[in-house]
Amino acid sequence: MPRASTQVAASSAPGHSDRGHARFSPSASERWLACPGSIPFIELLVATGNIQDPSLDRSGHAANRGTLAHELGEARLILNDPLVYPPDTAEGQAWRRAFDAMPAADQELIERHATAYFRYVTGLVSVLRDMATVPEGVHTFYETRVDLTREVWGSIDAAIILGRELWVIDLKTGHRAVSPVENTQLMTYAAGLAKRMRWEVDAIHLIIVQPEVESEPLVWDTTPAALKRHLRRVNEAVAKAGAWDARRPEFTPGDHCTYCPAKGECPAQREVATQVFGSALGDPAPEAGGAASPLTLRPVGSLTPEQRAFILTHEKAMREWLDAVRDDVVRNHRAPPGFKIVASNSRTRWRDEDEAVRYIQGFNPTLMRAALPTITDARRAIPAEAFAQLTETPVGAPTVVPESDRRPALPPPGEVFAEPAP
Repeated sequence: MPRASTQVAASSAPGHSDRGHARFSPSASERWLACPGSIPFIELLVATGNIQDPSLDRSGHAANRGTLAHELGEARLILNDPLVYPPDTAEGQAWRRAFDAMPAADQELIERHATAYFRYVTGLVSVLRDMATVPEGVHTFYETRVDLTREVWGSIDAAIILGRELWVIDLKTGHRAVSPVENTQLMTYAAGLAKRMRWEVDAIHLIIVQPEVESEPLVWDTTPAALKRHLRRVNEAVAKAGAWDARRPEFTPGDHCTYCPAKGECPAQREVATQVFGSALGDPAPEAGGAASPLTLRPVGSLTPEQRAFILTHEKAMREWLDAVRDDVVRNHRAPPGFKIVASNSRTRWRDEDEAVRYIQGFNPTLMRAALPTITDARRAIPAEAFAQLTETPVGAPTVVPESDRRPALPPPGEVFAEPAP
């Protein structure tokens, strides 16, 4: 196979947790390609204080775990060592603190993701180097920024170029299966790299590594022509977003709305929900004076087959709208009448597993199996005072419950860190 005819300069990107945010992010491309108006609408809602800036949103536990797995995989690829951890820099020490704070099961998951990713990428690089005329003909890019247009850019996990052939690899750490077929995020990265190569490319391979879902990576092959069509679609979406008029807004609701930060404010989402809750289930009868009464739902047994089909088709929109109401209450810490915001229930865990192992081995070795006993077994078997010393129950995430719930109401976030009164 010939040596690469085009050198592609790699510009190292910041770590996953420190990257900038493109206006049109490849990771959100499925949404803004389908609904270009979502971009200016989100910006308008942020500017008017109706929603929090999504770029400032703190990641949840699963996202933090995914970030640590990506950064561990990056360190191992750059240093070509399957056992290495991020170097002892300020960033590396921050990584270690975050990793050490993870439960043991999550640490194992992070290791498994990073190991599978490292083995696949290095294995592919090794095979390609064996095929190349000279090893230097294989160009690798890890955590590299790729620009498709001025407003559309992002950082790839990994990419490889050999001659006129391109591989783009993305590590996914979630439990929801992700396919590389027509994957707009990977196509955006691939189109950006193909542009760098001056479109001197014949074959493109898009690859998803997702150890929690598939034992082997998924590969989809595409063509330069398909990437050029994708680029035209990107340009059209960016142009539509630029011409968006808040006085006559246009939106396109669909499955791509799932992670849209504006879905709770979106009129198109509300229209779908109104059709579902109103038209499909029966319009509420007006009260005396003309005001609408609370919506009443028909008995399930009375629904026609057409109504059942409509409800099942739009079930996701119903749930997303309801979730958006709850999320808005928690995010803004404004419990409506009759409700309060409390810490959700969380599971008790070992404070220090090594200390717990030492204690239980000394107290009752039969409790020990290949690992620590379950919290339930230990609670039944060891003294309550010792159990309290060895375990902790973390504060759960905020949730909304009726006022009759026994848990104490949480103070607003600002009050938690407020200075004590003199």
